[in-house]
Amino acid sequence: MKIQQEVTRFNLTEPYKIYQYHHESVFSPVWIDSLSNSCDLPATLENGNYCLSIGEADNRNFTKAELQRGGDPNSLSVAFVRDTLVKYDAGFETPWRTVSVCKDAIGLHQFSSLSIKLSPPSNIDMSKIIPGKLIRSQLNTQSGLDCIDLAKKLDFKYIMFDAGWYGPERALSSDPRVVIPEIDLPKVIAYGKQNGIGVILYINYIGLKNHLDEILPVYKQWGIAGLKFGFIDGFTQNGLTWLTEAIRKVNEAGLLLNIHDNYKPTGLSRSFPYLLTQEGIRGDENSPDAFHTTTLPFTRFIAGAADFTFCYPNPKNTFSKNLKVSKGQQLALTVIYFSPLQSVFWYGQPKDYTNYDDIEFFKYVPTVWDETVYLAGGIGKYISVARRTGNTWFIGNAAGFNDWKQTVKLNFLKRGKDYMATVYEDGNGSVLWKRTIKLKAGEKLQIDVKGKGGQAIIIRPIN
Repeated sequence: MKIQQEVTRFNLTEPYKIYQYHHESVFSPVWIDSLSNSCDLPATLENGNYCLSIGEADNRNFTKAELQRGGDPNSLSVAFVRDTLVKYDAGFETPWRTVSVCKDAIGLHQFSSLSIKLSPPSNIDMSKIIPGKLIRSQLNTQSGLDCIDLAKKLDFKYIMFDAGWYGPERALSSDPRVVIPEIDLPKVIAYGKQNGIGVILYINYIGLKNHLDEILPVYKQWGIAGLKFGFIDGFTQNGLTWLTEAIRKVNEAGLLLNIHDNYKPTGLSRSFPYLLTQEGIRGDENSPDAFHTTTLPFTRFIAGAADFTFCYPNPKNTFSKNLKVSKGQQLALTVIYFSPLQSVFWYGQPKDYTNYDDIEFFKYVPTVWDETVYLAGGIGKYISVARRTGNTWFIGNAAGFNDWKQTVKLNFLKRGKDYMATVYEDGNGSVLWKRTIKLKAGEKLQIDVKGKGGQAIIIRPIN
């Protein structure tokens, strides 16, 4: 069977602005009738009266479909941009096409689990899946050991050796079963186990296609915790079909998985729960600005978890090339952005992080949550998110290019309890300030954040 075209259309009764993007690109707000490019799913639209999110779920062996301007005014059509047709030898099921509608942008998150619910559940025991933060190591033994020390101090769960640990990632001669001489991997893995820190290894698509079935039992024997796939084909039917099978194999091997570069989620983490996160996002590797950081929560993050590859300054490096927002916003984004496996200190050297007063927030902030409340938000303008783990609440506030002042009600706190809030926020220049305030349920929290700035808040009950 050959499918040459999908005739799904979204015919809207009013003009809408769409936030056009492709995985790691910037966002370009444009009215539908002026859309000259295609747009990835999930696609977010607004017109002042409603906000819409058009997405998909359970894409296992279809092509990467995108939205294009339709033939009628205010219409969008599904297009095969990467494949000229989709082929099946037997029966087939297309991915779900989904539409979420609400009055305001933060309301879209009422439906952010839609793709998860539309994907089949797993019967795998998930008790051994441990979410957490990770530090990326330099490609030598000592850096791996130093990263483990910092990870233990900050209650991170993992370190990672990225591209190059088994040689040039795109060279056919590189074998992901053979470690470069600069890394004594057994020593690093053993030291990590002594300190409760797992090791994650990066594998390029070339190495995966050539060696996946061979490396999985080898890595289990080595004692690594998980894999990061790089430069896979998340565009075509052949690529997505191969990738789904690879995800299944890694899941059954009991290894954590992070898929980087162009891949975005469609709910498959429910079917394969060891798939903790993926990229498909313009993170700190690509120097996103404040418009981008405050647009992401309403667009790509509607689809699911994303690895933002956080950078954070230290006394030896400001990472000014990568960071276009303040320290306070960097902290806040670790609450606002959801990723059970979250990369922090992406370009940093572990021994350079002597600014513990700045980075202590990373020790406390979790990567998974018991409850989430979206308090305020405007696409590309500002966002406030409260998340709870146990009895502790975290709030992330981030502003776009302009200053932001607003009050939000703390109705999510338990009545009759007193709370102490620790506020991390931007001070003068690049200084990060910390202060404490007492709070009660029902009170109003005053948000006062400068353009490109942010606040990260921890709210703990007072015994």
